[in-house]
Amino acid sequence: MEFVADGNAALAALAERSYDVVVSDLRLPDIDGVRLLDQVRVQYPRTARLMLCAVADQEDVTRAAPVVHQLLPKPFPVPRLESAIEQTLESQERLKAEALQGLLAAAGPMPVVPSTYVELCQAAGRADTDFAKLASIIGRDVGVSARVLQLAGSAYFGHAVQSLEQAVFYLGLELVKALVLSAEVFALGNDDSALPKGLKVSEISAQAVRTVRLVKTMAPEKASEDAVIAALLRDVGTVLMVDRAPDRIIAAALRARRDGRPRTEVERELMGVTHADATAYVLQLWGLPKRIVDAVQSHHEPVTEATDAASAVALASQLIDHVDGTPGELDAAAVDPKWIEAAREI
Repeated sequence: MEFVADGNAALAALAERSYDVVVSDLRLPDIDGVRLLDQVRVQYPRTARLMLCAVADQEDVTRAAPVVHQLLPKPFPVPRLESAIEQTLESQERLKAEALQGLLAAAGPMPVVPSTYVELCQAAGRADTDFAKLASIIGRDVGVSARVLQLAGSAYFGHAVQSLEQAVFYLGLELVKALVLSAEVFALGNDDSALPKGLKVSEISAQAVRTVRLVKTMAPEKASEDAVIAALLRDVGTVLMVDRAPDRIIAAALRARRDGRPRTEVERELMGVTHADATAYVLQLWGLPKRIVDAVQSHHEPVTEATDAASAVALASQLIDHVDGTPGELDAAAVDPKWIEAAREI
């Protein structure tokens, strides 16, 4: 580690050698932290950017969101900062894979966490935050609000949700944050009719909801909040690949369908990395818990039964692919037929 007193000293240190992570306060004695990390974003796009701040107002969050990978409230225990840095370093290790660099980092600065999600995380740390305040944050973005209400009111969740405040109340903050994150990411996706099956954002979004419902149907005791979040976010990497490397992901999807092979197998063959790898990298960089990152990373590994949250997400994902006629990893003969039938009915 190297410690410096202000933003200009940080930029001078960065000019001397490379760093994996920069941690800055929002308030600095010279330039502020947002300006510092914005310069880091432009000049050193592969360096991860973390920001510390006391209670931030909406303007601070709005300014910071486009340039930070994680916004950490303070005060907080040192072990929490250590954990955030450790997780960021692990995500950097994933990025050191040449294939992943070529797909994500080489196409521009590493993706930052969406602003509404950042603001919800900030608000959650305040003692005076209630359901109404959380709902008002979500409500500032009409597209995100509509998506959260759509998902919260789906058959899986079992509530007649009529307002954002009810959604937060019934579903809980962590799940609502995941709904917001999925809504914001999918809003960036491509729904061009010329895209191969499985790459259109509307299909990805619909499959996420079906996977969540199937996890609940198939293994309710395994349908923890972690499993639901992993199911919702499992294909963020596909959305990013379509945005950053469309020719390569389209070629992989077309070849997989032509050859009747799992898309992940062809992705690794052609690109050296899969959409699950890309999803795991981004979610880890954004600070989601390791158990969710691991479940996302492994959702294409062959399974035949749900023994925990990760295997439940994997089996549900593969069952949905199977009944949709998408070549995948599922050994249908080894799976209980009732789950295949359940997948057909969802």
